[in-house]
Amino acid sequence: MIGRGEQPTIPCYLSKEAQDFIGQCVRVDPESRPSASQLLEHPFVNRPLRASFESSSPPAI
Repeated sequence: MIGRGEQPTIPCYLSKEAQDFIGQCVRVDPESRPSASQLLEHPFVNRPLRASFESSSPPAI
């Protein structure tokens, strides 16, 4: 899709941060895409894990 100049559809059920992150990754114009370093600074990547996620993990053996 991107190679043909088409923006892929980003699922609407994703969080706004996830949608924005994916949108930046799949920009049609390669010159306007952020670098990997810039993407690592995106709020979607840098957000803290929810406490409920951490507490639902099985204990380490």
